[in-house]
Amino acid sequence: MISNFEIYAEILLRKGVNLQEGQFLSVYCPIEGNEFMQVLSQVAYKLGASYVEIEFYAPLQEQIRYQNCSSKYIQDYPEYLVNKKINMIHENVALLKFNPGIIPTIKFDAQAKKDSVKGMNKALESYTKMKRIKTFNSCSTVLPTHYWAKQVFPNLSDEEAYIALWNQLFQIAQCELENPLNYWENHISNINQRRNHLNQLELIKLHIYDDNSDFIVELPHNHAWVGGCEYTVEGLRCMPNFPTEEIFTACSKYGIHGKVHSSKPFIYQNEIIDDFQLTFEKGKIVGAYATRGQTALDSLLSLEEGTRYCGEIALLQGSTIISRTNTIFKNTLLDENAACHMAIGCAYPININDSLVYNATDFEAHGINFASIHCDFMFGKDNTTIVGIDSNNQEIPLIQNGKWMI
Repeated sequence: MISNFEIYAEILLRKGVNLQEGQFLSVYCPIEGNEFMQVLSQVAYKLGASYVEIEFYAPLQEQIRYQNCSSKYIQDYPEYLVNKKINMIHENVALLKFNPGIIPTIKFDAQAKKDSVKGMNKALESYTKMKRIKTFNSCSTVLPTHYWAKQVFPNLSDEEAYIALWNQLFQIAQCELENPLNYWENHISNINQRRNHLNQLELIKLHIYDDNSDFIVELPHNHAWVGGCEYTVEGLRCMPNFPTEEIFTACSKYGIHGKVHSSKPFIYQNEIIDDFQLTFEKGKIVGAYATRGQTALDSLLSLEEGTRYCGEIALLQGSTIISRTNTIFKNTLLDENAACHMAIGCAYPININDSLVYNATDFEAHGINFASIHCDFMFGKDNTTIVGIDSNNQEIPLIQNGKWMI
């Protein structure tokens, strides 16, 4: 009998990363995922992988560096690691990354973390450019760990919580269906149809409101809605995130006005930011107040000029396969697919129907934000309403009380 682990692995490899015959596969995974990696490797080789590399990482490793590394070296990032990542692209390597959810924390200097992230982002600029323009097929997803599971299900024992989190993931991945691969193919197709309709509307802005938020998002000229899947420069389809529900595009850098209130916790550098409100004027975040995680929110917004602006707006209906679990996963990759969201930081080049040079000057010329990071936060709720407005000032209901109208 095929296990849910095998089914989940096949879904990730076939529909997520879209592993090709004879392709190398690189997997980035927390050490606790060793057992599942054995299953994943077996499935990958059966699907025709020529080589599977598993790179395990210790979740606390970065924090240990922040705590102990000399300030003289904290911005250093090894060139050989940059070269490895770039060489992987040239060697036609598919990339599958597993997020461990929430991890334990130790005390460290916040400035050390800020400097380390800056140094890493600068060193990886060339690699990030290749990644942003979809030079290779990749997929990011999640892998349950005992610590994360206990944060999601605090009233269960460690082992019960771990099993419960895996079962939630199997439910989300639709592993119990007779043919989950067909489900995901149809799911992607439905998202693509709605995405194509949004592109045909040629909207110039969105009005978004509910009982806590009321704001306008202007859309840049020649913007493109994307969702369901993406294509590499060679035309290979993959899902950048698994699971996915969103349809998203770029925001006009200076075109966001009003107040946005979060609807779910937001994780930045392993710290929880919750129940927060952002105030926008001419695209810039001029006010930010959080009930929980104010220091982490301030750190994000002060990282660089680009983190005072947003790069993405994503639309989802109120009821999704994730929201129906009635679980707050405290993990952005999952929680963002339960609600409409925006991204602080960099826009995606794929959201503009022009060929972009991946730098601040060209992004600015196209009216979108450039930054070294991209961090999603959720605002959508069951009573969120979104109205699209076209160049003729015609109002088109897109989502009403959390339900798609198109």
